[in-house]
Amino acid sequence: MYTRENEAGDTPASYLKNNLRTGRSALDYERVTRTFFAISSVRQGLIFYSRCNFSADAAIHCFDLVYPQQEKRAWDAVVTRISRSLRPLDG
Repeated sequence: MYTRENEAGDTPASYLKNNLRTGRSALDYERVTRTFFAISSVRQGLIFYSRCNFSADAAIHCFDLVYPQQEKRAWDAVVTRISRSLRPLDG
């Protein structure tokens, strides 16, 4: 988990466009709204999941998870629970 300043004033869509280090076609999951994005991909037997919430106070609040693809079923519930518990912050 981490927080970073949104110095560029990015939206979730523009942040992905400007900062994603791989092509969007490499993503296995992508959800982008006006307040957050969530992305996931599989590489070399690992699942990479990232979600970032964009708050009104010009901060980006994120968490990243990396776990073995073979443990996907066990981790799906964890990822879902964390994602549903996080809400974009106001102020």
